[in-house]
Amino acid sequence: MLKIGKFEYICTEGEYANESTSNFQINPLIIIVFFIRQGTVEIVLKEYNNFPFMFIEKGYFFGEIDLLFGETRKHSYRAQTDCELLSINKKAFTKI
Repeated sequence: MLKIGKFEYICTEGEYANESTSNFQINPLIIIVFFIRQGTVEIVLKEYNNFPFMFIEKGYFFGEIDLLFGETRKHSYRAQTDCELLSINKKAFTKI
């Protein structure tokens, strides 16, 4: 389980799905999907001064498109509140 502090970035637009520039430790060679266990995550638009255009909460997930297609991330994800996230890497995800 990952504990993310309020306003910390989880992942940022433009990075590849197998990178992490966050303040917490994730193996940068593993592609990850995140599941929100507790808290609220905001999806922000970098080109609009990190304006939050959508909020996702407990029970939702993100990063699956990046994982499936191996593309650069299309949005930045930031914790709006203190969050607890679960994650799954591509190897485990494809077994499901």
